[in-house]
Amino acid sequence: MSKFINNPNLQMFIPPSSDEITPRELSAKLQSGAQITLLDVREPSEYASCKIDGALLIPLGELEHTYSRLNPSEEIIVYCKVGVRSAAAVQLLIQKGYKNVKNLAGGIIRWIDEVNWM
Repeated sequence: MSKFINNPNLQMFIPPSSDEITPRELSAKLQSGAQITLLDVREPSEYASCKIDGALLIPLGELEHTYSRLNPSEEIIVYCKVGVRSAAAVQLLIQKGYKNVKNLAGGIIRWIDEVNWM
């Protein structure tokens, strides 16, 4: 399913992506101790109410100016509420030259449903 971001600063068409990871795959990586960066691109109020432990918060609207805080040699897993904002963030990071970036399929909502039932 294709997605369209309706944000004046990030207006773009996002094609379906193979650059996704499922919540179960992410959980297995975290349990194995893999060196990854979890990037939450939601707003601070969303982050405060629910987050994946160890995630770095950079709201999508700020990512264009703060992406250099991320290590381009690490695997980066990006998430938001349902996966739309994080898909836009993945595309932005790829455009900036990041190679190993994946979107958490279904966002934190799917993570809660499949992995961490709060």
